[in-house]
Amino acid sequence: KEGLWDLTVMHTNDTHAHLDDAARRMTKINEVRSETNHNILLDAGDVFSGDLYFTKWNGLADLKMMNMMGYDAMTFGNHEFDKGPTVLSDFLSGNSATVDPANRYHFEAPEFPIVSANVDVSNEPKLKSFVKKPQTFTAGEEKEAGIHPYILLDVDGEKVAVFGLTTEDTATTSSPGKSIIFNDAFETAQNTVKAIQEEEKANKIIALTHIGHNRDLELAKKVKGIDLIIGGHTHTLVDKMEVVNNEEPTIVAQAKEYGQFLGRVDVAFDENGVVQ
Repeated sequence: KEGLWDLTVMHTNDTHAHLDDAARRMTKINEVRSETNHNILLDAGDVFSGDLYFTKWNGLADLKMMNMMGYDAMTFGNHEFDKGPTVLSDFLSGNSATVDPANRYHFEAPEFPIVSANVDVSNEPKLKSFVKKPQTFTAGEEKEAGIHPYILLDVDGEKVAVFGLTTEDTATTSSPGKSIIFNDAFETAQNTVKAIQEEEKANKIIALTHIGHNRDLELAKKVKGIDLIIGGHTHTLVDKMEVVNNEEPTIVAQAKEYGQFLGRVDVAFDENGVVQ
């Protein structure tokens, strides 16, 4: 329709090192890119733990695939903290010395940022060097690795904000250590959306979350201004469009598990950034 701006959001979650279908995923991503004008690719966390690929490579094999597929952003799942800050630091830097001292497989750092608004790693010596301020990146291009509360993706001249949330019980269900703080997801979301609207003047806002589907629905009801929630954690297959109306509509999506599906949301925004 006239005056509307279309965006296709491709997404995965809870892949848990299941890379057997990676070629199929790559083919599908390329297919969607070829048939849409504006598209981004996001992951809602839990790349870590669950398959022999992880046992051997600590997430670096997944990372190599994700770089090849051209992900635009990822958020932390609880399982990203399963092996503590050192292994997560190796993942964020592409350091393969512990799993492949000769670097025969040429692993590299992520070519996309991690968005995480409610996980505070600034007091963790292994991770604090990765902490970055909000930044604008061009969608579909290689990006510098780092942990940002939110980022802005420049999609053909339009700004799309993406911020991340991780389930707070990671502190006890995983092994992040004592120095990483998991702040309240809803309160953080409220403050982050406000900052994006006021400081960045961005009106297209995506929450990339690893808090579970029911909490995503609750988030949509409680926090105004989020256009789309791309979720993970509960391995939920949202195969029919779920829309929560909180003055303005919020779409809530999740794509099951293990990379069996590539999630796809086609959304149209009006000139005020409202989903139509």
